[in-house]
Amino acid sequence: MIIDAHTHIGPFAGHNGKSVNDLYKSMDDAGIDISLIIANNFGCEIKGYTTAQLVEIAKKHSRLKVIGNIDYARISKGQIDELKNFIERKLIVGVKCYVGYENYYPISKNLHTFYKYC
Repeated sequence: MIIDAHTHIGPFAGHNGKSVNDLYKSMDDAGIDISLIIANNFGCEIKGYTTAQLVEIAKKHSRLKVIGNIDYARISKGQIDELKNFIERKLIVGVKCYVGYENYYPISKNLHTFYKYC
């Protein structure tokens, strides 16, 4: 089984981006069985689909799995609860934490509840 572990669909970085059909075509051309689509709508100038939006898309496409993302700079109990819900219901397969272009410090105290859950 071949898995593409990093892809995006829909609007991303100011571009229209790939549609699901575009992604499936590129997957088929490359022999990829599953693609992990990464939510990215928080914490930086690069905007795309939220975790919730991708979950709804992936429900209709068995070859797509979702990597969730939240606004770590302004993390809230609601965001953590939403991720927990998605994880517990097996609607996402991972969570993206990347300080390279998101404005937060990974050692911030406000992330401890999130880390504890993980």
